[in-house]
Amino acid sequence: MTDNIFILKGEAELVALHAKEYDTEALLQTLLAEHPDLLSGEQIDPESPRRWLLIKREAGIPAEEVGGSRWSVDHLFLDQDGRPTLVEVKRASDTRIRREMVGQMLDYAAHASRFWSAESVRELLATRCSEGKSPDDLLFEAFGFEVDPAAYWNAVDSNLEERRLRLLFVADVVPPELEAVIEFLNRKMPDLEVLGVEIPQYVGEGLRTLVPRVVGRTTEKREGRVPRRIWDKESFMLALEERNPEKAVEVVRRLMKWAKARNLRPTWGTGAKDGSFTPVLDVDGESYWCFSLWTYGRVEFLFQYVANQPGFDDLQSRYELFDRLSELSVFKSISRNEETVRRRPSIPLDALADPGELSKLEEALAWFYDTAAARKGYPDDGRTAK
Repeated sequence: MTDNIFILKGEAELVALHAKEYDTEALLQTLLAEHPDLLSGEQIDPESPRRWLLIKREAGIPAEEVGGSRWSVDHLFLDQDGRPTLVEVKRASDTRIRREMVGQMLDYAAHASRFWSAESVRELLATRCSEGKSPDDLLFEAFGFEVDPAAYWNAVDSNLEERRLRLLFVADVVPPELEAVIEFLNRKMPDLEVLGVEIPQYVGEGLRTLVPRVVGRTTEKREGRVPRRIWDKESFMLALEERNPEKAVEVVRRLMKWAKARNLRPTWGTGAKDGSFTPVLDVDGESYWCFSLWTYGRVEFLFQYVANQPGFDDLQSRYELFDRLSELSVFKSISRNEETVRRRPSIPLDALADPGELSKLEEALAWFYDTAAARKGYPDDGRTAK
């Protein structure tokens, strides 16, 4: 970090601003929460600059399936692709920045990817909502109204399940020893993006300037970055056919045809690797989604979203959907409990190749969409025709 920077006021007056350590770590943490652009998304990804949604400060991370939080990460952000970004802040004068901070962050990443879900992250975001706002309102504010909440939260779940996280070490100065560790982790852990962000401050004559700089990006990471992908029907079907047997592809064709016949709105995911198709019923300002088909060969049942939808926010309604899905032979192996109907149980597409099994699934899905339409008073225009 340079000792001084200079600002030219007018045409003649040169003002020297001097490097100054932050008075407290909390000050830098507050700046990040209030001004996420300090994370310099354009340096992290020049081709598609990262934009940020702050989920929570001091976001709790559990160490086991049942129980409270054992740790808390300084900040949890999501970017526009739904990639969880864990931020830990230290001042350069804190000796823990060189060794303890790295082990701490790896603990966070290992347990967050294991025990967090899109639902639990959404619940954390809800704690930031002011009266009259929902988590999806904050999502729109961060990324614009073109974002589809269903597809976005699907992407969050997919990133957590695939351990696609970003770890950011933030300090006024990133020591060379920490930068070397960051570069090493980037080379050896392809699903993690690990970076340092220096945010030195320069002060003088009542002015303060912050100059972010991203460090630790290796050549391998820069060249190996997988950009966000905007899926559509053509690209989805192409990937599906390349990765799956014909019987699985035929199951998808039939379910897509079934959704079209019911006038459900098709939505497509934005995952870098895996594509998804989610049919949505729009009624009275609400969007109902129940299942997603994925190019990696599975159908996921979106109970964590169902739980937040009017008419299905009581446990018994979700159990009824679960029981109807349990008519499927392959679904009988899935445990019926409160935790299951808050998550995303899935089954392989192959298991639906038998026409009888696929018909049972269509019946269960028809019950869900018909019930949603009836509870919201949707007009009988054929959208939910059986």
